[in-house]
Amino acid sequence: MMAPFAMLVALAALVAVHAAPAADEVTSLPGWDKALPSKHYSGHIPVGKENNPTGYLHYWSDHPPTQMASPIPHPANTWRANRFIESENDPSNDPVVLWLNGGPGSSSLIGLLTENGQFNTNDDSINGSNINLIYNPYSWSQVANVLYLEQPKGVGFSYCAEGVSCVNTDESVGEEGADFLERWFESFSEFKSNDFYITGESYAGIYIPEIMKEIDARGSIPNFKGAAIGDGCWGNEVGTCGFGAEVDRINVEFYYGHGMFPQTMYAEIQEACNHFNGTENIKCEAILAKMNQDIGNFDIYNIYDTCGNDQVTLDHAEIRRRIGQARVVNTSGSQVYSIHPQLSEFQGALNDYTCGAQKVMDLWLAQDDVQKALHVSKQGQQSYRRTAADLRDLYKTLAQKYRMLIYSGNVDACVPYWGSEEWTRQLGFPVKEAWRPWTSGSRDEPNAGNVLAGYVTVYDSNSTDFTFLTVAGAGHLVPQHKPVQALHMLTSFLHNKSY
Repeated sequence: MMAPFAMLVALAALVAVHAAPAADEVTSLPGWDKALPSKHYSGHIPVGKENNPTGYLHYWSDHPPTQMASPIPHPANTWRANRFIESENDPSNDPVVLWLNGGPGSSSLIGLLTENGQFNTNDDSINGSNINLIYNPYSWSQVANVLYLEQPKGVGFSYCAEGVSCVNTDESVGEEGADFLERWFESFSEFKSNDFYITGESYAGIYIPEIMKEIDARGSIPNFKGAAIGDGCWGNEVGTCGFGAEVDRINVEFYYGHGMFPQTMYAEIQEACNHFNGTENIKCEAILAKMNQDIGNFDIYNIYDTCGNDQVTLDHAEIRRRIGQARVVNTSGSQVYSIHPQLSEFQGALNDYTCGAQKVMDLWLAQDDVQKALHVSKQGQQSYRRTAADLRDLYKTLAQKYRMLIYSGNVDACVPYWGSEEWTRQLGFPVKEAWRPWTSGSRDEPNAGNVLAGYVTVYDSNSTDFTFLTVAGAGHLVPQHKPVQALHMLTSFLHNKSY
């Protein structure tokens, strides 16, 4: 189911072509003392009615230098709000990929700076009193032009128009997301002929189908091809993201499958809870409470994380309560750089790679010289109403028109793969490729292709592929936890090749 640097990278990528306003170009970044690997642009684009915007969404992009035409002047009072990073491979022909974090209310700069962006931050970034950016050789800009968007309005450096109540819903995200994309492609018209995909994670599992529904209805982005969603929610009243009764059942299966409580307890749980047939009782509540106690505390985003103080420190039952029970989420300031704003006061980075990713990102983005370089200063605030109950029917409709990849880190306890495997299977599409392993390289040998990367099942959804895929050893933030495998997965998806 998230922040500002990611948006900046995305913006830079798109602007590098020719239509980008010269005023939006990012010429240098604090913490990077060399020439930028590609051109970066950072700015805002209005959403809502063109003559009466409701808000301004921030983007970040970058791309290799190309010949630029005369810049398009900014309309009066329009602040471009996104980040774009152009492909380091072949920007003219590579796909355009939009990345969204979730929350709801998390900034996609989390993705840019701690997951799949051109630059990363972590504990190795700290150099005395300075913060250095670290080049990411597994960034998604290796194979695509990546656009990072801080949305909805009021998140991160996106903001609401004067006099507009900054309230968002799942449906308004779809409408304003489509507004943004239409206007972004007008500004970066050189990319209109490139294939376009939407990607994201966590609560973006709700954002993305809502945006896809609006794109499909409008027909205004003809080169839209599909979406890849990682560890994603599929509704607020189903699965582990929301308020429904399925949370305990999915959690029990996930915990048991990872050896977090004994076989004897599993049998007791099934008996006391009537196999989760909807008639839970006091005995069921008691045995689940004992299960949670016996499991102990762990990082809900990666059960094998060893970063210690970087972890979310709350008891996991309390974490689940905070994530699932708040139908309205309010965010402001630095909360948007937390994966779940509901947990912001408890949450640091996650890793058992290099620790400190999110912590250092927060510090870097708070610097005045960073905000000046990115042409941002005004942080928004918003109230988010979670309104989409169950999106499985919408997913089924969209999957028959567009290629879709649902992927899941298999050690993520926030949105466990067990539930994602179940709902994707239950859509009822014929199996095209039965469950099988897929392989990738490793950090030592990224091109070897001989490492078990996870498992994949491909369904035939009306002559398009609908795929469920797991990433072994990855938690909620797949590109951060397993960057080589994530890049391999994305490349295969974009080129419609076997995993």
